[in-house]
Amino acid sequence: MSSFYLEMRAAQYMATQKSFIPVYDAHGLIGHLHDIGLAAMNDPKGAGGRFYACSTDAKAAEALSKLNTAATRASKALDAYSNSEPDTAFYYLDLLFGGQFPAR
Repeated sequence: MSSFYLEMRAAQYMATQKSFIPVYDAHGLIGHLHDIGLAAMNDPKGAGGRFYACSTDAKAAEALSKLNTAATRASKALDAYSNSEPDTAFYYLDLLFGGQFPAR
């Protein structure tokens, strides 16, 4: 997935939020990307046309598959966070971020 696409979708998503709570917003953004199926978007500055999440259909299919896994992990992390289970929430966030989630 294009980092530019991800950044633009994240900015677009956060512009609709009144506050920032990382675990909720990670879940919300990933869910939104999943719901829209990584749809193309218009250039926010209007300088260009539409741009896509991925350069090929094969890469888009792979990204959607990985996004499905990410959505599941984000949901599990949010559920654990909401149930005051920080170790479980951390576990799923660490999986979500490929083992690169910051140490506590």
